[in-house]
Amino acid sequence: MSNEVSNGQFVHRGRKFTLFRLKPGGDYFIKIQKNGVRKQRSLKSPFLVEARKTAKSLVDQVLLGDSDWSPPAPPTTNLHKIFQKYRAVASKHGLAERTVEQNISEFRKVIGRQSNLKTYKLTELTGKTIRDFFDREMQKINVSNEVVRQQKLRSIRSTLRQARSIFKTDWVKRYEDAGFTIPNLTEFIKEKVAKPQDTAHTQVEDGVFESIEAAAKQLKQTDPELYICHLLAKSTLRRGEIQRAEWKWVIQLNGQPTFRLNANQKGKRPTDIPIDVEIYSELVDWQNQGKDLQYILPANGWYKERCGYTCKEYDKWLRECGLSTGHTFHEVRARSLHNIRESYGMEVAQRIGRHTDPITTERHYTGFKKYPTNFKVV
Repeated sequence: MSNEVSNGQFVHRGRKFTLFRLKPGGDYFIKIQKNGVRKQRSLKSPFLVEARKTAKSLVDQVLLGDSDWSPPAPPTTNLHKIFQKYRAVASKHGLAERTVEQNISEFRKVIGRQSNLKTYKLTELTGKTIRDFFDREMQKINVSNEVVRQQKLRSIRSTLRQARSIFKTDWVKRYEDAGFTIPNLTEFIKEKVAKPQDTAHTQVEDGVFESIEAAAKQLKQTDPELYICHLLAKSTLRRGEIQRAEWKWVIQLNGQPTFRLNANQKGKRPTDIPIDVEIYSELVDWQNQGKDLQYILPANGWYKERCGYTCKEYDKWLRECGLSTGHTFHEVRARSLHNIRESYGMEVAQRIGRHTDPITTERHYTGFKKYPTNFKVV
């Protein structure tokens, strides 16, 4: 039963409702609440009597349950199921297993490694998740030390980039194709954090690499395997490439010894890297010793790190020689690219460094063109 009141108010099914307009002379509207959800609907009529009649019909439809007024049940998909599907999909699309597991590990770091993946729902991933992660990481350092702070900011952004890659659009579509309900994760994906200062690579001070090269002459006698690792690093091979380097990579192009890398590398494209003739001579002598017929360096590591112990020893040796940078392999590679840029120009350094953008070569490897030896202002 209804109890109608003038001026757009009426009582229907024990509830009081008020019809209203958003603008003078416009259609009437009504607000109805059910199960904690309030919605506003147009009654599509500027006439009170007709609007009131439509309103009663709409109220009956909502309160009797014959409508989509009730909110849908929240998705119950958990991270454990998503990670399983991510592994399956990523492997089919050519992502390296190490990359997949690293992305998952970084995601767990964001939500807290103590979180139970089987009970952690996707609906819990919000902007607050990112802010809480940022605050946890910043509490681990002395924020008044700007050098340490900048390092941490770069680390945080790297972690977020890897973790969020699990929910890039292409993957989400495949999760949904598999029957998973994926909520709106825009807030989680787009939440911003403080950006570190964008600074160019700083070359190591004079004397450090001179000391390294002097020590390398003795290293050739005391630990030839480590010496070969050093030569491969000077040839601009990355750490992972040094461990995977095979003798078949070494070819001749117009009389120039060259490393030929296929598309199974970081840049996903084949590349030729010229080898210094003196380094090539050392490699030939090493090959004649027959330590390993397939790989340049013999295996000395563990699963996923074929020469992991050799690389650790090389890192330790570089630091003992005075290289104090946080990334020793990167620094040796950067030094070689810097010397190439000084001798042959940026285009050659960029090509040998395998960078799509010369800005990457200059900013993170070669640094800016060095000052003249006898610099003067006037």
